[in-house]
Formats: sequence, structure tokens, C-alpha cells
Amino acid sequence: MASDLYLIQENEQPPLAGVSADWRVMIVEAEIIFARGLEQAVREMKGFAVVGTYHSYNECFVNVPSLKPHILLIDARLIGDHIERIAWIRQTSPSTRIIVIMGVEDSTKGFEFLKEGVLGILTPWGGCEAVFASCIKYVSEGLHWVTPQMSEHLIHNWLDNGTPQYSGEESALPTFKPREVEILMMVRRSMRNKEIAQELKITEGTVKNIVHKLMVKCEVKSRQALMDYVSKRGESALQGKKREPLRAEPPVN
Repeated sequence: MASDLYLIQENEQPPLAGVSADWRVMIVEAEIIFARGLEQAVREMKGFAVVGTYHSYNECFVNVPSLKPHILLIDARLIGDHIERIAWIRQTSPSTRIIVIMGVEDSTKGFEFLKEGVLGILTPWGGCEAVFASCIKYVSEGLHWVTPQMSEHLIHNWLDNGTPQYSGEESALPTFKPREVEILMMVRRSMRNKEIAQELKITEGTVKNIVHKLMVKCEVKSRQALMDYVSKRGESALQGKKREPLRAEPPVN
């Protein structure tokens, strides 16, 4: 049986210190019956809870800021060609990890989603409940997860287009841990240390120390300069995704 292929990322647990053990999951799915199936599948997973189920992007737009789910399952049809909707979700709730449900194995679209920060890609017929659970768990740990069919398409696309080349200048740029990226994105949104602390359930002093270390790491001397640095590099570059190799688990016999 072929294993799931995923991209390894450094991660830290728990994702949000001091919150309930339950992972808050929001479902945004156009098909009501399928959405109910997703609800049931999530509820059968220990440690995960559905905090809201919606059927349009407008409802997602309204509820993401207040619910701030740990994981968002969203129908690709509700995103359409508006890939910026993913960016809006990421900026509004940086700690939310996104799984897109695609009706077809579209590797080109899937690659676009991954570049925008989506961690998981599922198809309705991508497998049994075990496959769904595998995706949820990998994403909760900060790992990318795609179906085996999608991973094969992505690899072929990568090989066809050649291995990306990076300059020495880019490779010398600093990389950041997931929690550092979260805080950098919040600083970019002009959030104060107190607001960041409340969002991440950590002390204001801890945030102050991390922001100071980030300023040193980025070689900037002011908060505004740090905001400009984040805007210039972009979230994907901060996470070092361009230099991440594809890795797969060995087949399970």
C-alpha cells in the first residue's frame, strides 16, 4: 500500500499554548450532505471538535476572525480563481492551518494552493476515513499532506520544470520557526505585543523577547523596519519553503 507523500516542516507543539486540548475545526463546504459527512468524520477523531460548518465563502469571511479555528477545511470551488482568499485567511488568522478539498486532481491548482500556504489537499474520493484522519493529523502537526495521486502529479510537474536554482544571497537569508512566522505575520498586521500575547495565549513579556530576537535576526532596528522586512520577503520565503525537499515515507508492507 503506497504511503502518503508530504513535505516536512519544522513544527512546535501544542500549536497554541494554553488552549483546550481540542483542535477547533471549521468546515466550509458547498455541498450540505458532504459537509455533514466531514462533520461526522471530525467528531470521530479524538481531540478534534467542529466549531462551525458553513456553505459559502462569505460565511467563512464573517466567522474566521472570531472563531480563529486551528484547522479550516474549505471547498476549492468556494475559492475559485480568487487565490487571494487564501492569503486573506492566513493574514486574518495566522495560526489557522488550511486544508483545501478539491473535486478533481488538478496539480496546477494544487501547486498554487501550496504556494499560498495551504497545508493539506484532499479529494472527496481520495480514500477512506483513515485517509481523511491522516490528513487532519499531519496538518495539525504542521506538515503538508496531499493524496498519493496529487503528489505524483506534483513530482512530475517539478521534474518537467527543472530543479529551482537559488542564489547564494537567498540561501544566506535567515529562516524562521513556525511560531516565529506566526508572530512576524502578526507584527506585519500592526498588532501590538499585548494583542499578540492574547492571540497566542502566551505572556506579553515572551512576545517582547521574541520580537526583539526577530529584529536582531532580521538585522533591523525598529518595528516598522521589521514590518517592511516581512512584507518584502513574504510568508512562504520566511518559512523557507522554496528550499524544502520532497520527502516520502517508505512503503508500508
